[in-house]
Amino acid sequence: CVICGLIADATALLGEIRNFCADHRARWGDAPAVEAVARHLGRVLHRRTQLAAGRPFGAAFLVAGFGGDGTPKLFRTDPSGAYEVYGAGGVA
Repeated sequence: CVICGLIADATALLGEIRNFCADHRARWGDAPAVEAVARHLGRVLHRRTQLAAGRPFGAAFLVAGFGGDGTPKLFRTDPSGAYEVYGAGGVA
């Protein structure tokens, strides 16, 4: 993961990613595909934009890993919850 934004928000989101990966490994016996991690992170980020009491997370992520077919993939998420696959990228 590469993170850009508020460190406290990024730390909380990294904990969420760790929990998701641990739950997936415990349930299925294997690490989740990187797309599943990016999708989950996008859902967590998007949920925070729907709350009236509070603010959205202020962190963007680049998540790299392997897909279900074993090919390397790179995903970008933003604070709105959108995620997309990249060939290469940077966070500004």
